[in-house]
Amino acid sequence: MIHDRYPRQPGLLAWRLNRALEYIDANLSNRIQLVELARAAGFSRMHFARLFRVSTGLRPHEFVLRRRVDRAKWLLVHSQSSVASIARQSGFSTHAHFTNVFRELVGQPPASWRRANGSASQSSSPRPALGGLDSRVFEIVSNASVNVGPRG
Repeated sequence: MIHDRYPRQPGLLAWRLNRALEYIDANLSNRIQLVELARAAGFSRMHFARLFRVSTGLRPHEFVLRRRVDRAKWLLVHSQSSVASIARQSGFSTHAHFTNVFRELVGQPPASWRRANGSASQSSSPRPALGGLDSRVFEIVSNASVNVGPRG
């Protein structure tokens, strides 16, 4: 049987994962629906969700929240916008939701994190550095072994 000779590795192919990540980054400040994200990668909603989780180790919604927090962290350091404005720019519908998600993922509220990590007047970096989740996804996308499951 053909399936026995060519076993399918789990996860998304690199180009499909890239399309999904590009869609997320291009639409981060908007509402991102799973069906639209799946369509960008060329899959049904549920099939995409399963493959995305195998490829990144996170459900699509969790991944989007982490990307939004990454963007917010960069804006907190590199802009003088209010925390509420940064919440909107990062795609959170309310300041309260942003604060709760930020506190859960980072360990402190956004305003406290901003005070501890500097502000726009103290930093001149033009873009966020890859770190944490970003570096792992960058590694997944860059390597030929994109279709392996989460590292443990």
